[in-house]
Amino acid sequence: MKLISRSALAIVASFFMLLPGTARAIGDNRFSLSGGVIVLTKPSRTVFQLGAEYEHRADAFIGYGLQGNYLFTTPGIGLLAAPMAYLHPIGTDWFIAAAPLFEFNSGVTVGGRVSTRLPISVGIISFIPSGSVDFIGGRQNFIFGLGVQI
Repeated sequence: MKLISRSALAIVASFFMLLPGTARAIGDNRFSLSGGVIVLTKPSRTVFQLGAEYEHRADAFIGYGLQGNYLFTTPGIGLLAAPMAYLHPIGTDWFIAAAPLFEFNSGVTVGGRVSTRLPISVGIISFIPSGSVDFIGGRQNFIFGLGVQI
């Protein structure tokens, strides 16, 4: 129950980030920056994170790239998901992605990440909620973010 309430808090907090996500597509390449929160399960806490993402679309359905996050903890934690495989099941900007995950803390821990995002267009503005689940070191991290694209 505690995880559910923390997750709800994390989702609400991500809507009020001072650094909304931005995404830019140049040809078949997409770059994005985002802010959000991450729910760590061991030890249980919610912290802010900044993320960056790169994807190269090989075709309408498949892409590859990487995702990185910096967690504002003491000490700071870096996460790198690479090489990230993106699947666009219906050929749009919605994706499901998976990759090996590397956590840089006092050492390097290896795990895996599953990620998704779903752009929702409202007129000229697109809201881009995103989420990831990390499986690393016998624990799970839940990352929530919200991007805004004009």
